[in-house]
Amino acid sequence: MRFATACLFTALALAPAAAGEPYTPPTLLPAELVEPSDRLIEDATALLRAAQSREPGAAAPFIGETVTVISGALDMHIPRSVETLGPWIDANAALAELGRNTGGDWYVPEGMSEEDALIDTALQYWEASLTYVDGWARDPLAGDAVCSYALEVFDPAEVAAVAEQLGINSSAFIKVAAETEVYAAVESETVVATLGPGALYALDYDTEARGQWIALHLPEGGTGFIPYGDEGLDKPYAAGICLSRNPDGRWQVTAQSNTSL
Repeated sequence: MRFATACLFTALALAPAAAGEPYTPPTLLPAELVEPSDRLIEDATALLRAAQSREPGAAAPFIGETVTVISGALDMHIPRSVETLGPWIDANAALAELGRNTGGDWYVPEGMSEEDALIDTALQYWEASLTYVDGWARDPLAGDAVCSYALEVFDPAEVAAVAEQLGINSSAFIKVAAETEVYAAVESETVVATLGPGALYALDYDTEARGQWIALHLPEGGTGFIPYGDEGLDKPYAAGICLSRNPDGRWQVTAQSNTSL
């Protein structure tokens, strides 16, 4: 699921990059995918309908007694943080607090109370989380829960070291899902490198590129160019919800992950 905004792909470098300097791309470990059970799919579908209804009472059976909020930053050198929220007096209180922890902005529409606006924010977030599932998987910070996002894990210290070496912001890294050819120039047919999954590659915002092309630092040194589509560039950010089975067998939300400034 991509909650990232355009700012993720227009971040400025902190300092001029070391021109042509080779670097070792930070390692990106694959997501721990999980085959969802029929009951998980059934409960997740019911929760999606409840979220779409925007009725706290409909979502109440799917809210865990406590929910772990996992917060990450666009700057990948910052480790994600964990906070446990709850228990709450009712579903309204739970959703209002979780609405403050979606990683994005929220506002109070005219004629709506702050609590109702936060509840609506939480339920919108849950709806999006279950509409754009990119693979059921584990999150190391969510215990035994099964999450609606397939998180690929990296070491923030590795990212920090490469960002410092190249003089770039630690948000300026991308991943690729499959082998990706890198070209010598914008709209060139000359391939200068091929990137593979399992690593993070550094963008080069100091080198001009036009249209839907962007420059990046080649691991072996120098600069190359890749085209990107309307969805932008892929980054290992986590956003979504995680569910665990309660003693009665129902899957409930026990973790909520976000990425923000």
